[in-house]
Formats: sequence, C-alpha cells, structure tokens
Amino acid sequence: MNSSKKRGNLQWSLTKIVDAKRSDLISRLVDNLKEDTPVDTGAARDGWHATADGVSNNVPYIKELNDGSSQQAPAHFVELAILRTKGARITPRRPS
Repeated sequence: MNSSKKRGNLQWSLTKIVDAKRSDLISRLVDNLKEDTPVDTGAARDGWHATADGVSNNVPYIKELNDGSSQQAPAHFVELAILRTKGARITPRRPS
C-alpha cells in the first residue's frame, strides 16, 4: 500500500472516530438537557433535539426557562448541562 493511500485510510479512520465521539457527546448533552429541563407540560423537555449543527430546542419559552422563570430548575440549567456533559461534576440545585 502506498503512503498516500495509507494517509487516506488514516484520515478516513480518524474522521470516523471524531464523528462517533461527536455523536456520543451530542447524545449525552440531549439526555442531560432533558433531565435538567423543568417540566409542566413536557413540551420544553421534549423539545430538545440533536441537529446537524449540535442541539436545539424550538420551544418559544426555552430562554425564559433557562433564565430562571421556573421554580423547578435553576437559572442557566442549559449551561450546567453542558458543563456536566463535558465531565464537570455539577449537581444542579433546584430553587427552594
């Protein structure tokens, strides 16, 4: 096997590894976001979806929830979920 073909195979292998890791990370983030999102009707929790660009939630009031409008979850629960997904040992505190 010539060196350019080996390089091509290595690049393809690395791309597959990175894609798999990215997919796993996004999946874990969606799980963490769903776990941390306050629930009334369930629409905000169910609104989290993996996309080609990452994660989204199209519920119109998700920003207000993340800003702390619910007594069920702390403000900035999205940022806390991201930190937990990255490996930080954070337990979100529920407002009292």
